[in-house]
Amino acid sequence: MASMKPRLVAGRQRGQGEVTWAHNRPAAHRTPAPKVGDRVKYRANSWRDDEIVDAQILDVQWDHPDDLQLMTKAGPHPDPWPWVILGYEQGKTPMTVRTREARLEGSAGWLPLDWQRWPRPAHGDDDMGAQIPDFMRAE
Repeated sequence: MASMKPRLVAGRQRGQGEVTWAHNRPAAHRTPAPKVGDRVKYRANSWRDDEIVDAQILDVQWDHPDDLQLMTKAGPHPDPWPWVILGYEQGKTPMTVRTREARLEGSAGWLPLDWQRWPRPAHGDDDMGAQIPDFMRAE
């Protein structure tokens, strides 16, 4: 399972609430599940909003039973976080990349086209309604 410890990101430490939220967002904060053919945005580097480019989802990898972002001991993850393969252009060069949704403020990954309207916890925001579900608790 992914570590739930705070992480140092762009010179600051992510709070426990931010990390918990990313792994189990409240239903109202969940973006629609990605589908092949969806048009999205892609941020290759954290905190570089000036480098966000248009992309298209070429593949969604739902079939990894050992991926704890897709499956739990109790069954399907309530807020799955699949890997996707994106196609995009860097200059005039076609590129592909394997990435996940950028769920935290400034993080790299794919973003919905209307990504700026989707809430993400900001630094120090340790309560956006996320609860640590039983399947993520240490035993």
